[in-house]
Amino acid sequence: MKKTSLLIFGLLCGMQLQAQVQSFDFYSFRLNNLFNINPAYANNTDHLQLFTGGLVQNKGLANGTKTFTVGGFSKFSKSQGLGASLITDSRGAFQTTQATVAYAYTAKFDAYSRITFGVNAGILNNSLNQSRIEGFDQLDLTDPTLNQNYYNRNQLISGAGLLFQWKALDVSFSLPSMILSDGDINAYMHAYTQYKFKLGSQWQLTPAFAFQRLNTIGEHYAGFVEGRFMNKVWAKVGFQSNYVYHAMVGFDVENIGLAYSYRVNDSQFATISSGSHELMLTVHFNKIKKEAVYNPTLIEVDHRLTRLLTKKIDDDNRAEILGEVKEIRELMNNTEINNSTPEASEESFLYLKKIEFKLNELEKKLAAN
Repeated sequence: MKKTSLLIFGLLCGMQLQAQVQSFDFYSFRLNNLFNINPAYANNTDHLQLFTGGLVQNKGLANGTKTFTVGGFSKFSKSQGLGASLITDSRGAFQTTQATVAYAYTAKFDAYSRITFGVNAGILNNSLNQSRIEGFDQLDLTDPTLNQNYYNRNQLISGAGLLFQWKALDVSFSLPSMILSDGDINAYMHAYTQYKFKLGSQWQLTPAFAFQRLNTIGEHYAGFVEGRFMNKVWAKVGFQSNYVYHAMVGFDVENIGLAYSYRVNDSQFATISSGSHELMLTVHFNKIKKEAVYNPTLIEVDHRLTRLLTKKIDDDNRAEILGEVKEIRELMNNTEINNSTPEASEESFLYLKKIEFKLNELEKKLAAN
């Protein structure tokens, strides 16, 4: 019986390695929740965002995979953000629970580009539910193989990530669970890039590419294309290098978002399982409206300068116009620009260029008259 237990556990160990790999695939990007894979995304929003979701993989198999996640993240200063997440994953007799907190800091190069550094740390719990082992009633429960700490233990876990943004381009690189307290180095690596194309005033097309690497399975690629209408309704399709397909739909109404994903299994699993279903709910708080992407003062200053440039300068109004130019210069020195998002920074930067150009033109006009 002891040999039987050892044989069963040898098979289970291989199953656990594969389970961990599949879990990482879930933690990544299928429903646009990149925070679970890169802590740098904790500072990629101008509001508090909470999320929760569930995944059922390989439905139809006994004790199939079930994953649940809940968490949130938010900016707490102009350059810093915090987040936290809890992920539980059960597959067969194995249960994994991971609870982490994340910190992110953003450094800006200019109005168009920025880089964000993120780190996370927390606890990883692995446990074994013996009653879910097939043939449980035939096992010798006194066998020490069934009670090894390897299968029931808590570890400290830590990871790191980078996020580079330039205009509508995002480039993400992370080592989500790089260090474990037992001294192991987890080689899991995730990279992701996407670019948002605006198609008119209402449509947006976003192609994306992902790369994952883990020692147990090697390299893994995926490509996605998302279409979004009025930033409220979206659909997404994807293909992975292991011949797995994804189809996703979602919508955002006010501060609530709901998304659903279906994954079509490859040919090896299609005969025994109906695929995977995933659902994600997000809630936003204190969301900044899209219309307020730059400081309204800039709009007012721009209109004011346009009006001054159309005036004919003479001896009667020269001193008045000079005074307004000086006042605008002082106002701009004391104006706080909205840099809460890359879009807001870009809009502000464009207005600043227009204002500086008009100020120079007005000063030339004053000097010539």
